[in-house]
Amino acid sequence: MEILFNRKEAGKLLSEKLLKYSDTETIVLAIPKGGVPVGYEIATKLDVPLGITLIKKIGHPSNKEYAIGAVSLDSFYIDNSMDIDKKYIESEVKRIQDLLHQKQKLYEGNKQPLQLKNKTVIIVDDGKWISPVVLKGKINGVYHEGPATFNKSQDVVYFTRSNYSSKRRLQRDADNISNLKIFEASMINGNWEKLQGMPFNSDDYSCGHPTLSEDGKTLYFISDMPGGYGGTDVYKTNKTADGKWSAPINLGEVVNTPGNEMFPYIHGNDTLYFASEAHHSLGGLDVFMTYHASEDWHEPVNLNYPLNSSKDDFGFYLNNEDHRSGYVSSNRENMHDAVYTFHINDPTLTLKGVVTVKGTGEIIKNARIQVEVPVDKTTADLFTDENGRYFTPLTIEKEYKLMASKQNFLSMSDHVSTKNQKISKEYIRDFELEALVIQKPIIIPNIYYDFDKWNIRPDAAIELDKMVTLLNDNPKIRIEMGSHTDCRGTHKYNDVLSMKRARSTVEYLISKGIEKKRLEYKGYGETKLLNDCGCEPDNVGPGKDCTSEQHQQNRRTEFKVIEVMK
Repeated sequence: MEILFNRKEAGKLLSEKLLKYSDTETIVLAIPKGGVPVGYEIATKLDVPLGITLIKKIGHPSNKEYAIGAVSLDSFYIDNSMDIDKKYIESEVKRIQDLLHQKQKLYEGNKQPLQLKNKTVIIVDDGKWISPVVLKGKINGVYHEGPATFNKSQDVVYFTRSNYSSKRRLQRDADNISNLKIFEASMINGNWEKLQGMPFNSDDYSCGHPTLSEDGKTLYFISDMPGGYGGTDVYKTNKTADGKWSAPINLGEVVNTPGNEMFPYIHGNDTLYFASEAHHSLGGLDVFMTYHASEDWHEPVNLNYPLNSSKDDFGFYLNNEDHRSGYVSSNRENMHDAVYTFHINDPTLTLKGVVTVKGTGEIIKNARIQVEVPVDKTTADLFTDENGRYFTPLTIEKEYKLMASKQNFLSMSDHVSTKNQKISKEYIRDFELEALVIQKPIIIPNIYYDFDKWNIRPDAAIELDKMVTLLNDNPKIRIEMGSHTDCRGTHKYNDVLSMKRARSTVEYLISKGIEKKRLEYKGYGETKLLNDCGCEPDNVGPGKDCTSEQHQQNRRTEFKVIEVMK
């Protein structure tokens, strides 16, 4: 077994073997400083020997993933810049060599035993990049080939190319400009062949910077074709049932501006990243993010500093495995374009609020805020300070249930969702708690009925649903629902109508799951007017001269707590 500590030789041999033989098995053993294999997590998930990482052959003719199997090791390469013990490496290779020969595995695809190969290249690396390998076939020509996107199986590529003929002559429009076009190529026997231009290409305008959705059904690209919003816009084309591409569709004025939108990148099927010199850029091109629900795109969000700078930032790519790391191009240093890596930190999410007495605004000290995450079955209690305030950090991708409570007050609930929250945010949830006073009537606003009717209207249901929440928040209270009329009509008529209306509110609450034993109802008719708008001799006041608004004040629905059960 030969061990060579030279990156250049390793890269060269990898390129030669990987591109020449479609059935060559390549195992990468990554041992960074400290001697802990990078491939540990992947290896344990795949049930393979510790330190062995299953990799996809990028640029490999077969474009397949292979299960780790018993192999014959001839050569072993390691980057000499790594600060590790070479004797440790030798012993580790010998250990893994023995394990591999002991543990025969099956191909993931056809479940057949893996045949032993005479030549197997193993590269031990610390995550650094080897020298680029030029793609073989007709994909590269004498002029420019630019931004490209591959399908999921890595056997079809869409790429940007200068507009030139088979005679190597650039094609130009009336303004002597050679526009860009998008081409498709397929992997055939290790070479990229069958090049064909997209149907919407033109000699009169540019199309470029393609990016393919994960499901392969939508291709996004940029173009300065007529009918856009100015500069270059982002378009999409959909693959039809017969495999053809639809006419381009402009993503609209939410995404596109009079400036230039460029370098789109679709992550998954619905999150789009793109560069723009508009949309409140920090300077030059900035990277923005948007996503769509149905056909509507949301307002793009600037990814801000430090990913964006006052210079040009573009060519964003997000790792499909961890969704947390990726690459972005920028000329922020010395105005030279370079590729940068980045890691996405979790956004900072916080919750704060103040608890006060409803109606007076008086602060409530030492009120309890219960914060529950139902899916995790976890609960935490917060307490307001001397100013009635509370504060707590939150976690991404959680649904929180909040409950504010204090002795001698009715409890009140609310909720917060941090699902799909990509940027830092401060959530504010204030609580106004109603004082708990037995037999004190509390008006429920916006409960209206049609003339001479008692059925619950949709607008009244909205308010009664709030009562359902209040009763669920306070499971120990029993209440009375009371209905009141104005003075118009006879006493008997108003008594009967108010009783029917009060009963209908209770029936509605029961239909929403509130126990019947917690509810009583009573119709008060016109016996408890709130103003001097009485109409009959035993009702004080000049009711005949009252306005509609004054009568409306008397037509109301109330509830009062009649008992706090043990």
